[in-house]
Amino acid sequence: MIVNDYQIKKVYMGNFTYGSDLMDSIQSFIEEHHIQVGCINLIGAAQKANFGYYNPVSKVYESITLDQQAEIVSCMGNISMRDGRPMAHVHITLSDHQGRCFAGHLLPGTVVFVGEFVITELDGPILERKIDNIIGVPLWTDQ
Repeated sequence: MIVNDYQIKKVYMGNFTYGSDLMDSIQSFIEEHHIQVGCINLIGAAQKANFGYYNPVSKVYESITLDQQAEIVSCMGNISMRDGRPMAHVHITLSDHQGRCFAGHLLPGTVVFVGEFVITELDGPILERKIDNIIGVPLWTDQ
């Protein structure tokens, strides 16, 4: 188990541009602001969505596409380091016009309709991600 203590360093609130790719926008923001450890929270709507389910047998994310307008009910994640760069790990929950929910690991291809975010930069130990040979995804290591 890895457990660290953190203090809030800085909080950013804003919105991502209509028509932009949500995952690319998050990743660009954290790189531009040099955020190495933090939290992501977002609400809004997507013109279409691309998210995934991790298949533990094939060890790949299987893409799920929602090719319609959807509310972003919740979009949350964390920021840590991988290979010397900040990495956003984000999950998303969306609902369609009937209130049916869809959720998974956020992948490139989710197009922003409205995206209001709160990104909290934390002060404390940097978490580094490395591929876990058993699970097959980059997990935090205790270095």
